[in-house]
Amino acid sequence: MATHMKVLIVDNNKSMREFIKEMVCHLGYETIEASNGLMAVDNFFFHKPEVVLMDIKMDVMDGIEAARLIRKISSSVKIIMVTDYNEESLKLKAFKAGANDYLLKEDLLRLKNILSVNNAN
Repeated sequence: MATHMKVLIVDNNKSMREFIKEMVCHLGYETIEASNGLMAVDNFFFHKPEVVLMDIKMDVMDGIEAARLIRKISSSVKIIMVTDYNEESLKLKAFKAGANDYLLKEDLLRLKNILSVNNAN
């Protein structure tokens, strides 16, 4: 009995969510979307995805705070920050909040490798 791995895609940019969703669906994942951190926490709690792809700068609640709250709910979820910001201070905050990985949107094609490795585990 095969179960579909679920990925929560969190980004305030709808076009970016659609782009990531297309990439993730090709890998056989089921997707859930959120446009801000608060919605991400709610969707995480309700859907229990195995992977969260989290933007950092968003309205309502940023991705670092959302990652911190999601990490409190689950120690096993894989949280990957997906952002335009290549700042060391943001990386440190993200990892301190519980992120497993930090991926720049310019390197988005690496996401396929990261998710394929996660799917094999």
